[in-house]
Amino acid sequence: MFKACIFTIFFVLFPFLASADCSFKTGEFIEKLHDPSEIEFIKVDIPKSARWTKNFLKIINSREKNISPNFKKYFYAKIFVKYKFGSCIFTGTVRQSGDYKDHISFKDGQPVQSVDIKLKNGNIVNSVHFKLLIPETRNNLKEIFAGSLLSSIGFITPETFKVSVEVNGVKNEMIFQEGTEKELLERNKRREGPMFEGDESLLWGAGRLWNDDLSLARLVNKSWFMKGPISQKITLESYKKLQMAFVIRSNNIKGMGDYIDPNKFVKPYSKDDSIFPKYHFIMQALGAEHGLIPHNRKFYFNVFENYFEPIYYDGNVFQDDATEYSQQIIRYSYNNFNYSHFASTITSQEIRESAFQKFEKRGNSDKNTSKKVFATYWGRFEKNVEYLKSQIKRTEIPHVKLVSNKVSYAQFIARASAHPITELLVLTLKQNTDGTFRAILSDGESYNLSDKEVAKMISRNSFRKRHATFVDNEVMNGIRRVYRIPFLNGQIIHSPGMKLEIDEKNHKINFFQQDPMGWAYITDASLANWIIDFEGNSGSAVKKLQRFNNFGMTGCLNFHNSDFNHAQIFVRNGTCEDSLNIVKSTGSISKIEISTAYADAIDLDFANLEIFEINVNGSGNDCLDVSSGVYSVEKASLTSCGDKGVSVGEASSFKGEDFEIDGAHIGISSKDLSNLEISNVTVKKALTCIEALQKKQEFGGSSLIINKLNCEGSFNIDEQSVFTREKL
Repeated sequence: MFKACIFTIFFVLFPFLASADCSFKTGEFIEKLHDPSEIEFIKVDIPKSARWTKNFLKIINSREKNISPNFKKYFYAKIFVKYKFGSCIFTGTVRQSGDYKDHISFKDGQPVQSVDIKLKNGNIVNSVHFKLLIPETRNNLKEIFAGSLLSSIGFITPETFKVSVEVNGVKNEMIFQEGTEKELLERNKRREGPMFEGDESLLWGAGRLWNDDLSLARLVNKSWFMKGPISQKITLESYKKLQMAFVIRSNNIKGMGDYIDPNKFVKPYSKDDSIFPKYHFIMQALGAEHGLIPHNRKFYFNVFENYFEPIYYDGNVFQDDATEYSQQIIRYSYNNFNYSHFASTITSQEIRESAFQKFEKRGNSDKNTSKKVFATYWGRFEKNVEYLKSQIKRTEIPHVKLVSNKVSYAQFIARASAHPITELLVLTLKQNTDGTFRAILSDGESYNLSDKEVAKMISRNSFRKRHATFVDNEVMNGIRRVYRIPFLNGQIIHSPGMKLEIDEKNHKINFFQQDPMGWAYITDASLANWIIDFEGNSGSAVKKLQRFNNFGMTGCLNFHNSDFNHAQIFVRNGTCEDSLNIVKSTGSISKIEISTAYADAIDLDFANLEIFEINVNGSGNDCLDVSSGVYSVEKASLTSCGDKGVSVGEASSFKGEDFEIDGAHIGISSKDLSNLEISNVTVKKALTCIEALQKKQEFGGSSLIINKLNCEGSFNIDEQSVFTREKL
């Protein structure tokens, strides 16, 4: 009866929700939908509540201190979100979350539990998979402080905030934390790639201390592995390197403790060898060594830059007053690391202000309370930084060279094989020419495996209903054969199928593609008044196995993390998915000219760019495609675009002045919580003049404003988007 009343009241107040997801157009509230402080409450209703309650009682009555996986089955649920400006209703699934029983509790005699939610439609702050956690399981606002600080420094951090929640009529404040999904990478301005975590499948039951020296890592996002053969090669190559770090640590667990740095095994050596020392330092200063325990750790392999990055997770921040830090972490992490300089950086006023702004929006408190709590935590953090510096200074830090070889693996295999909990070890895994895989296991048998079987093996450590641990130490060869040239504080990296000429006097680079697979990559460069000219191979383009190559690059000419200052870029006869791809870069570009592009002419991702002139003549797909950034273009002439003239997506902000599009399937496209505004547009020979819509679940509708539009085609505006124009 009580449940029926809740539903009746809800639909009387919000009758529109019976036929629509939200009471508002998402395209009208783009900025607010990114802001956690705009959420008033989240309500989760599980229709089959009797089964849900029965499952809760089974957890309570279980004699185990851990929550068994048997009690983590998904239940159908309806999820309501009340914003300050409207409401949404979604469908999804919910299950019990957490390893220990601290994730279940009682409030006024009613059950309170941490839950894991997957939305089937819609999203909350761009997340479709997230947890609602009992605050005490994450040390309450301390977790939000840590996330705010780490993201301000640049580490991959899940969206985390405190919010009022109601689950089956029981109200409580909880911690919202997004899951380890591709949306996490997108929000942190990283391209989708393999993510891993410490494997816990051997830890529980027989006792964690027994099996900690046998537990390695597993793949988190097997869906990325399944995208194609290049994804599979990248995943397996990076996975083997990560397993090397875990094996070395497992063999030397008493001496190394919880220390792991997989970049020690990345060759050529990773771009930033200090990323894990930096992460270890700040985690220790946060009193968050709990998050450095191997089975609590998460990793992202950045194939674009060829190195691993840590993903923050479950630090148990400021659990106790700092008295001693892990000597193993100190001894192995900080050799040749300028920790004093880094300490000054992370305690700077700039970082403090950025962290406070994030914390204030996520703490679900008034401004005065937020200031007071933040000041307390910041003071504690600064004190810990100074204490950690003194600990490092008085600790003898020997120069330790970590190596991985067949002897190391032989030691691990011998030890693991002798343990009764171990079933199978995957000794060798190679990809066949037909796309299948050949595996040799410790039972002496060899098997032909499908990609689905491999995905299950490396993500669930399971092979044909038996536990299987992946320990292949043969790193795949030939994937990263490249040439590297120091250039303008960064470097040029290019494939064997590329020649180049650098004219430093006239500030010009000429690239000559020798075969259709050739590519060039400029990273970390300061390009002031340089001219970059790329001549593609005049032969026919090669059909790609996936839209990116073995290095994660989609372009023939690629720029990453570079700063432009009135540079000019020219590309002809591009044979790649993108003729020009600029990623995570800033500054101004005077001119871009692209002619005869095989697919997309220009692709801009995670960038902040001002471009004065763009000319494209002939593109097999989009002439200009931008995502997840801030862009302005003064003038553009786009001719013979195979699909879209201009495509703006994934929460981008785009402003333009004068645009002419002559020949396209769709003239202007604004998608997925993007703001697109152009003063003057002429579109000729297009089936659709403009479109504004939601394409991906993790986003919403879009906003499109064109002051003057001259076009005779059709218009496509979905119900979540808005379009404004002045008719001629």
